[in-house]
Amino acid sequence: MSSKTTFLIAHFKPMVESRMCQMIEKVINQDMNGILSTMPLKIRINEDQLDIIGETFGIAPRKSLSQFGQKARNYTLLNFVNNLRERNLVLDYSLLGDPFISDGSIAMKAKGEISWRGSGGTPFYPPNFNIPPPHGIHMIEFYGTDYIANSLLYHAYQQRYMDVTVGPESSTQLRDVLQTTCDSGFCIGEFLGALGEQYPNREVEVRFTAKKAPILVFIENRARFRLHGKTNMFVRPQNASQVKLQVLRSETTMTANVKLWINGSRIVGNASIENLDFKLLETRIRDVDQSVFGDLGLFGAEFLEQLLTEILQMGLVMPTMKGVVLKSPNWQLFHKLLCKNQQQPFFGMTKPWSTSQRF
Repeated sequence: MSSKTTFLIAHFKPMVESRMCQMIEKVINQDMNGILSTMPLKIRINEDQLDIIGETFGIAPRKSLSQFGQKARNYTLLNFVNNLRERNLVLDYSLLGDPFISDGSIAMKAKGEISWRGSGGTPFYPPNFNIPPPHGIHMIEFYGTDYIANSLLYHAYQQRYMDVTVGPESSTQLRDVLQTTCDSGFCIGEFLGALGEQYPNREVEVRFTAKKAPILVFIENRARFRLHGKTNMFVRPQNASQVKLQVLRSETTMTANVKLWINGSRIVGNASIENLDFKLLETRIRDVDQSVFGDLGLFGAEFLEQLLTEILQMGLVMPTMKGVVLKSPNWQLFHKLLCKNQQQPFFGMTKPWSTSQRF
């Protein structure tokens, strides 16, 4: 290396580094905070494409959170998740503190709470975790805890959104099953004691009511879901001389394992039922006891596993912002933590639904 080159490096390198640091500090402390202070802090979870850029700079009108459009309601089980998204559930991604520089990158911590109409009030807090240092060539990384999902599940439970009524019309797979008289193949009237003899030619209705908020926990490469509730069974009237009659009361506990991955712009996955328990509380059906009713869990587990997988295979659209294209997104599940990597976003703030993001 020549003496001239050495001289230039020794005198100009510190000057350039100092000017660059000053520019970066100005971008973070003034420019970025100024932009972030005008951004909408709450969004409805049913919005697949968010015009945050337009709303921030006054290009697009902001939507009132109190005006929730009501689409036609579809009670089929396959559309349960989409129906849940149409409820008044709002994500709060307001910053918990000033952006800061960590490991050579800009880090921001956001709230990540989903609540009814954005009112907050979730009675538990996110788990504590340390953001690992940047790795790979990703331009942006998002870290989200299971607090995001569990706050949604808690407020959905509080608003009774988890309660479901299931009948033959709820699924093509249940059309023949939820009958007391079997025209062809298998039906519950043949399997459940004397149900078919006592109440012939009737449709069966099942009502599930959650007893407590469901729980979702991120584990290595999967998520674990647990649900507790009451399951009541009714026979529907066939004519005007009959009435709907409750024939069975029970409690239900389900534990399922869920694997998720990204397919294009959608989050898809599959599910497996680890445990499904039915506890019989009361019945009008002859020849039905706990052992007979408990065997129903085998059929229920197979049906629910297939149903959950079908719902997950339909996929959830990943929310994005207008003017932003996601390229090669991928994610990983760790204990209580979700990590999403994005290689080449056209704009930094591409995913506002995580509790911490760095770029």
